[in-house]
Amino acid sequence: MFARLTMFALLAASPAMAGEFKLGLQLDESATPIAREAALAGTARQRESCAAPDEKREDCALDLVAAADILAGAGLFDEAERSARMSAAIMERLRGRDHPDTGVVYGALGSILVRAGRYDAAEPVLRAALFGLEGQADADPELLADHRMNLGIVLAEQGRLEEAEPFLRGALALRRAKLAENRRGIATAWANLGVLLDRMGRYAEALDAHREGMKIRQQVLKPSDYDLGTSMLNIAETLARQQDAGRLLAEPYLRAGLMTREAVLNPGDPRTTLAQTMLAENLDAQGKRRAALELYALAYAGARVGSEPDSPLRIRTEWNLARLLIDSGTGLPVARMLYREAGRGVVARIDRAKEFDARARADLTRYRGVFAGEVRTAWALGGGG
Repeated sequence: MFARLTMFALLAASPAMAGEFKLGLQLDESATPIAREAALAGTARQRESCAAPDEKREDCALDLVAAADILAGAGLFDEAERSARMSAAIMERLRGRDHPDTGVVYGALGSILVRAGRYDAAEPVLRAALFGLEGQADADPELLADHRMNLGIVLAEQGRLEEAEPFLRGALALRRAKLAENRRGIATAWANLGVLLDRMGRYAEALDAHREGMKIRQQVLKPSDYDLGTSMLNIAETLARQQDAGRLLAEPYLRAGLMTREAVLNPGDPRTTLAQTMLAENLDAQGKRRAALELYALAYAGARVGSEPDSPLRIRTEWNLARLLIDSGTGLPVARMLYREAGRGVVARIDRAKEFDARARADLTRYRGVFAGEVRTAWALGGGG
């Protein structure tokens, strides 16, 4: 039973792109998209047959964990979470909350919440799963490393960078010590540590970590592999912080990273949109505005297909395209429309906040340029200069 649950939990450790923008914090990610209709059809039996409140069969718990992974892979995170929580409830009734099998299911639930970007909800689930696993003398090192990685990601995405560092370093150390054959997993751990160090402003250390991960990926992956592209995008982002010289060095990495996404992902996938946006911003900063405008337009078109109106990535694409249009003095009505779309997205983000706390205030402040841009465009359209 434990071995089968472990297998399902490992399958669930592949986060898709969540609504929040992030550079490279990831587990061992599969870039293969799953169609939503196929995911719903393929999991309907498990979800319906195991929904009875008195259902206690082990096979239901296993079926629901597998269904949750498929649903999360299609971006159906509400359905995925519901299935995983149903599985956890069954395992609690059968084994108790502290049983290793129950802990494995909670680890899978935590992974799904991470993939969905629901970090507040993921943290207590992952802490419970990790605590239970660390208390076992024969704990599976792969699961233990994944739980540490997930918890580190959760903390990092909440801005708790110093708290995240020991978990990400612990995941890396465990993989290097006990899972040396999983070189791809080690590379992912290096990549995550590099992203964290970059966010902490420790750029030299971040570059070293990213290069360690990329070196492994170059040895074990094809040149067009998605994860190798992620390494290149992460290196580019860190290099770009070095201003003019860094931007020039970053451009080829950005182009290579975008190529890997375009090769394996469907049009409109947020991960492709993100890579297009990063390259466009780099070209824009170098003064290559014509090339930047083309990419900004592609990114905006992709965001309209693959991102929610209030997602940071979509707001960013609207903002970038509008800004370049107004700076060039062309397409002012289009620019105003884009700023209005971005502004509605920002307001929707604030409306979803439980209260106007420090986090909501920071989110609004982050997008103050959206509202300034709309005012500036309206002024220009009205002949005010």
